[in-house]
Amino acid sequence: MSATATNTVQLGTSVKVRGLIPGEETTIRFVPESEANYFDHKLPPDSILGEALVGAEVGDKVAVDPFGDQMELEVLEVELVEQ
Repeated sequence: MSATATNTVQLGTSVKVRGLIPGEETTIRFVPESEANYFDHKLPPDSILGEALVGAEVGDKVAVDPFGDQMELEVLEVELVEQ
């Protein structure tokens, strides 16, 4: 598996964000529903985080309100992941 830079969060990309866990950077990979594994941060685009992040670009700040507790995620890096 290799990765190349891309500009936009989409299916088949991994995205590094700040703000999901206070003081931490988190990498999330967007995969088809059949490959989703929330414990490994592999999420489908129609998940709560997917709906907030798909279409975002590096430097964007997006609001997400997972359980009535709004947070802001900053997109730090986006890579296209090839299998």
